[in-house]
Amino acid sequence: MCYESRLGKSDHSVLIFYCKLNTSKTNHTVKRVLSKGNYDGLRASLKMDWISMLHQHDSNVEAMWQLFKSELENKRDEYVPIASNFNPKKESWTRPLDITVRQKISHKHRLWKIYMRTRDPTVFKQCKSARNAVCKDI
Repeated sequence: MCYESRLGKSDHSVLIFYCKLNTSKTNHTVKRVLSKGNYDGLRASLKMDWISMLHQHDSNVEAMWQLFKSELENKRDEYVPIASNFNPKKESWTRPLDITVRQKISHKHRLWKIYMRTRDPTVFKQCKSARNAVCKDI
């Protein structure tokens, strides 16, 4: 936290906070085996009297939508199986790279471009050295 005074004749103060936030993002989506769904059974089960079901919520569109949606989800759960061998993706890497590591990476890329133009073996050695330094830091 640092304190800075405003420029000019204002009597306000400015507080600046620096903070790092780390969040974890997990993906818990349910995957379904769409190729093994019983769609004939699903179609047959959806042949119901929708008008009378939705008529009880005549004045509330949101309630009608929730009823319709819940019926469709229940039927989907009944007739389309869930994939049992689904492996969720790895967690995404949330730790940002330090500025020194980013500078080393850009240096390595510059060296690689120079090597590709010149095919100079000394530049190639420098590029490998920079790559190893980056891998070590990461």
